[in-house]
Amino acid sequence: MVYKMLYIYRVPSPPPLTPSLFRTAFARLGELWIPPLTIVLSGGSALQLGGHTSRTTDDGDVVACFPDLAPVAPTIAQVGRELGLSELWLNDHAAAYHQFLPPDCRDRCHGYGSFGSLTVSLLSRQDLIVMKLMAFRAVDLDDLDALGVTDQEAQFVNDELPRLRTVDAKRARRIHEWLFQR
Repeated sequence: MVYKMLYIYRVPSPPPLTPSLFRTAFARLGELWIPPLTIVLSGGSALQLGGHTSRTTDDGDVVACFPDLAPVAPTIAQVGRELGLSELWLNDHAAAYHQFLPPDCRDRCHGYGSFGSLTVSLLSRQDLIVMKLMAFRAVDLDDLDALGVTDQEAQFVNDELPRLRTVDAKRARRIHEWLFQR
């Protein structure tokens, strides 16, 4: 009887993105991608890079990009391969939540830095809170707890509820309940 050995290779997970690794990746992307590119980050990446949380993240959540991020995807993937990151280390999956942001959110963005042809901005705390509440996943609720939402920020969200109801009434109702229970 012949026995065959089965070897299982475990593909290593990419390292979590820290502020230092983000800066390295941004610098490389800004070096490789020549036309000017401006991105606005949201989610865990904006919380981390804005100094609001120490938790790491697996990716950079681009909620807005000028021009569109799609043509940059191969270059983003190249940077990911070079640095041992996911090829989706920077992606626009969060852009689906852009509709939940107040129309004037760009006025509140904070500049993070320029890296060659790449300019990076971060959503403000209050706009991040709106997005986290609209997503309402366990990780988002943990982020909100870590942020320590202030009364002023809760009032901002409450003032946004009429607009949010027109976008997604069910989610807006859930936010209203969260505001009431906090």
